[in-house]
Amino acid sequence: MTTHFSDIQPEAIREEAASYSLHDQSLAKSPWDPWRRFRAASELLRSDQDGGFWILSRYSQIREAAGHEETFCARHGRALPPHPEGLLPSDADGAVHREYRRIINPWMTASAMAYMEPEVTAFCAQRLDQLVSRTEFDIAKDYVSPAIVMSGMKWLDWPVEEYEKFGDWAHAMLIPSHGTVEEKLRAWSELSDWVAGDIERRRAQPREGVINAVIDAEVEGRPITDKEILQIVISLFLGAVETTGSTLNSAFHYLADHPEAREYLREDPEGRLPLAVEEFLRTAGSLAYTARTVTEDTTLDGCPLKRGDKVALLMSSASRDADVFDNPDEVVLDRKPNRHFAFGAGPHKCAGATFARMMLRIAIQEALAKLGDFRVADESAIGWEMAQVRVCTSMPIIHQRG
Repeated sequence: MTTHFSDIQPEAIREEAASYSLHDQSLAKSPWDPWRRFRAASELLRSDQDGGFWILSRYSQIREAAGHEETFCARHGRALPPHPEGLLPSDADGAVHREYRRIINPWMTASAMAYMEPEVTAFCAQRLDQLVSRTEFDIAKDYVSPAIVMSGMKWLDWPVEEYEKFGDWAHAMLIPSHGTVEEKLRAWSELSDWVAGDIERRRAQPREGVINAVIDAEVEGRPITDKEILQIVISLFLGAVETTGSTLNSAFHYLADHPEAREYLREDPEGRLPLAVEEFLRTAGSLAYTARTVTEDTTLDGCPLKRGDKVALLMSSASRDADVFDNPDEVVLDRKPNRHFAFGAGPHKCAGATFARMMLRIAIQEALAKLGDFRVADESAIGWEMAQVRVCTSMPIIHQRG
């Protein structure tokens, strides 16, 4: 693997890396500078935080680790510290991971998702119609979150009218500031109980859709277990609302500050939005990291790694690597090619990429069509939080009807 590191590794960078936490909320608003310094390092860096882990920040490092699951495995958890329950198929490797993906992948294709386009459009239009008469509203809370949760629930054939409850569960589980540890565990328990009941209802009265496909599946020649079904279904829901909302909020943050970009996209939304969506995915920093465990002694960029070591793949850092992207910190709405890692890389690349792209494209197009000029009301009021996903919890905007 070719590397292009600087010749000198400053001690200051090692010290910065040693104190780097994946959950440092002071970096949530702008993690780009430390990630840029990590990429420039002349050696692989290690953090002493979050149980200790190696920092993989460069595109080449992440491509190497993500592409070799036999050496860098996900089955011991993709978060640091690992989630106590785990989720499937992402927390699996090898043949069993491929079996799980074989079950759900047919439901994730563009053709399988096509029926959702008018549904997503309707949800977005409905939310915007309720907001356009107001001069100020929170685009993250009032538009992005409800539209995405409703769309994800519709795809899973869940009761969309209960979207607020499901959104609260998802936010409690995914957003650091939303609830105590006990409240987060309660949200997991309540969502799990609801999903378990839904599984039983579907067994009694089967329906077409991805959930029944999971219920009826076999894995490695045996019937799939109830625990596996539960973890897959919850993962499908959380995956639908997790990084998509973060990317969409980042896109609106950029568009609020760049009226020329709004006009550029309004002139030809169908022709220009697909590439713009890819650039928003690249620059948003939504998938902050995913973790792996080293299964055998190995080396990466000349650095020896020991069996059992943890590594954090800073996916959003890699998507701003100057070795791969020209002007990596600049939003180029017609950038092509755009080989970002917003959906991860390797065998664990996100199965829901088609849904996410559709959601982003429609939500932005509907907003540009229905909203006039808009700007951020107060930068200090924007809520950014950092975990595995860099999320925006609040973004008040001032809207002027066109």
